[in-house]
Amino acid sequence: METQVIANSAPSTKSELPAISSYCCQTKGVVNEINFKWTIERSAFFGDLGIWETLKSPEFSDNKFFLTLDMTSSGSHAIVYLYRHSNSSNYPIRVEFAIFNEKYEAIHEKTATTGISKGTVGSHLFQMYKKELLESRDFMNGNIVISCKIKSVIRTQQAGKVAATERHLHKTIPIRDDDQDLILHQLEESFEKMLFSDVTFNVRGRQFSAHKTILAIRSPVFAAMFLHPTKEMQSGEVEVEDIDPDVFQEVLRYLYTGSPQSTAMDVMAPALLAAADKYLLEHLKTRCETHLIRQMSAKNCLDLLTLTTNHPAEYLKKFAIDYFRRYPSEVVETKHLKKMKEENPAVLCDLQQMVLTAQQTV
Repeated sequence: METQVIANSAPSTKSELPAISSYCCQTKGVVNEINFKWTIERSAFFGDLGIWETLKSPEFSDNKFFLTLDMTSSGSHAIVYLYRHSNSSNYPIRVEFAIFNEKYEAIHEKTATTGISKGTVGSHLFQMYKKELLESRDFMNGNIVISCKIKSVIRTQQAGKVAATERHLHKTIPIRDDDQDLILHQLEESFEKMLFSDVTFNVRGRQFSAHKTILAIRSPVFAAMFLHPTKEMQSGEVEVEDIDPDVFQEVLRYLYTGSPQSTAMDVMAPALLAAADKYLLEHLKTRCETHLIRQMSAKNCLDLLTLTTNHPAEYLKKFAIDYFRRYPSEVVETKHLKKMKEENPAVLCDLQQMVLTAQQTV
């Protein structure tokens, strides 16, 4: 029997990529934000006598910015300038500028884009007539707060030689620069889809799914609930009657992503604070306190003070008491106080006693 042998003239055991190199670069732009608040007492105290001052703020940030309130150079105007002592070259910045009164109500607001360089010439931010200062109690005998938010873009260059194989991988496999971004993205996706959830919350008729492990990592209360053989641990169901469903949804969002929706604070900050207190979420509770302090007014002062009696929040309580003491007539004239006097006189009495006690200890 004849055997036929077939031979390959050029056997190959592996595929080879061409030895081609290419060069690539990336120009990154990272937004750098600086927030600065300058409180000035009696800024125009001698203005009615025709005596004006030029005031200078302390320097702030690594770029050594500082502000001046110039009330001497221009005859009829008071002007706010922004200066910089840094040795770096001229670069554009966006400045969000505002002046607030003692009640933290905006008197003037402005956003401008300007270039600022080292030297003695400041960037003109704002001006107003001196007669307006004389007509304002806040400038004459009260406090004003000049708020300055500076945004700039820091540019960095990344360049290098990339082999053909590596270039091919970059085209086919998306690579993230920061693993933390990837983890956050995956947690946000887990919150939205709730795949493989193992616990259900019944919140006033609405159901929310979640993962015990994530909740236990984020909250000591949930850790205790799911660590021990509790009813919730065994059944996989948790009843919640003291939290609004929309608020609970934002609490879950915070547990997964580290932040509630951007609009949630404006709508439900008091309720979020109460929920954060229940589940021992100190970071969320602090964020709620800060937001409520900034939004404090005669209309909500008593509500916020009442909130602190049930959910301890020392900074919020201190600011609410201080607000009541400084603006008692405005608070007393609100409809809320009259309604509280009719419906909950005992609570109102307790709040007034709280304010008086705090005043005696000062």
